[in-house]
Amino acid sequence: MGVRQNINEARNDQYSEDLLRMPLRATVQNPLPERESVFVNMSLAANASEFTLRHPFFSVNSWIRAMPEVGATVTTQVRGDSPSNMMSGYLSEPGDVIPRIQNARKGREIFRILRAGEIEIMSSGRAYAHFSDGGDLELMGGTIRHDMLQSELETRSQAPTFKRQLHLHTPPVLAHEERFGVVKRPNANRPNAFQKFVRKSDNTFAQEYGRWLNKSDGTLLTSIHSGELYDASGKEKKQNSTNKPLRYETVTKHRSTGDLTFQIDEELNISYINSSKAKETKLVFGSKNTIDISAESLKGSFTKSGNTSFTTSFTLRAPKVRINAVDVGFGPNPVIPAVLGTPLTGAVLTPMLTGLTSMFTFMSVDPLMNLAFPQLSAVAKQSLAQLGAAAGALPSTLSTQVKLSG
Repeated sequence: MGVRQNINEARNDQYSEDLLRMPLRATVQNPLPERESVFVNMSLAANASEFTLRHPFFSVNSWIRAMPEVGATVTTQVRGDSPSNMMSGYLSEPGDVIPRIQNARKGREIFRILRAGEIEIMSSGRAYAHFSDGGDLELMGGTIRHDMLQSELETRSQAPTFKRQLHLHTPPVLAHEERFGVVKRPNANRPNAFQKFVRKSDNTFAQEYGRWLNKSDGTLLTSIHSGELYDASGKEKKQNSTNKPLRYETVTKHRSTGDLTFQIDEELNISYINSSKAKETKLVFGSKNTIDISAESLKGSFTKSGNTSFTTSFTLRAPKVRINAVDVGFGPNPVIPAVLGTPLTGAVLTPMLTGLTSMFTFMSVDPLMNLAFPQLSAVAKQSLAQLGAAAGALPSTLSTQVKLSG
């Protein structure tokens, strides 16, 4: 009996020792990020023990690391080549998984039913990635989403604000970058560290699309800005002429001084200004193109000369047309001076007709003229009627629509 008892005791002792070397269930009590380890409560131990983390993958120059949360269920084991303890894996039991799947079906959380070959990754801050068996990669950072969909042959993104920045970009300046979405501008207190969303007067958020390309020294090359426009300080931008809030602006800088600016404000007033010393602005619409322009009024100011030509015809219609110029010419080579109607009728033709009428009246009624020159007296009588008709028609020779200035 004594020998058999000793054999049984030795077998039990060996079994107990083997149990300690087999995987044991444990719960993470406290992560130790700086030591890459955790304190765990083991099922067969009275006190918590420290265990070095077992990462999903760890190599010389590459790794996949994860820091478990408090409450995570793991398996622990004593290493065969060392008396130290180690984590051998993570446990997921039906009681942990099934409620999550049910919540996911109700839209309460993200927890997919994985098909063979699929991978899902989720952090405690809801940073999420799903690698599907169809080649789709879906990424989420909380409410921000970016999908690369092989099944749809498209890339899809969803976020309040999109930004692309070049290597020369600095936070407080609108330069070397592209922005799309809700307007954010540097915080006045810490412009290099924080940004804030811009709210409008109705307490809604402003929206924009903007692109700013700059030289290496920071000066602007060109910019396109549309939507609800705010400058780098968060101040609303206004149209140069109307001083109304802008909805669209493009700026192209001259290589040294000046720029070409095109602006549209919220009332759709348009401003197109070239402040440089450019030599030409050329518009070519094509030989078959019909240009149709309508507006309330038209104004033009040119400092030197102009030339407008029409191959077939030109028609100008207006209730009133005025040409104010030092020299006005009509025809291919105008050299003959125009006659001024009012001075001609008032100073020349009217006095002349009045004098002729007086002379012919005298000749027609004078007795001596009738005796000496009866034929001349008869002609004078006939001419009086013609002179009267000419004098009566003289006012109608002046146009009431075409007028000249001396």
